[in-house]
Amino acid sequence: MRYLQEHAPQVRALQGKPQISIDSAALQGLITGSAAGQSLSIERLDNQSDGGLQVSLQPTDFARLLRWLISLVEQGVRVEEARLKRAEKGLVSTRLLLRNS
Repeated sequence: MRYLQEHAPQVRALQGKPQISIDSAALQGLITGSAAGQSLSIERLDNQSDGGLQVSLQPTDFARLLRWLISLVEQGVRVEEARLKRAEKGLVSTRLLLRNS
């Protein structure tokens, strides 16, 4: 919770920035590459018929997940849906629906 409070100004600033659009074909490569760069392990990746990408992650550190999501938004990805479930202490299991902006 403290991490969220400390980084709330950064998230608010991102909300006011103009959206960057990325090619939907590049979305999957961006997601997998950036997840690997943040040491996040993808359990499942499903393309949606409407262009979205359903992503399930192995349990990960909550702060690391937030850093990754912020970096995705900065690169033109929209987090349309996020389901977080508490796993072990300090870790969360995550399911996301991501789209290009």
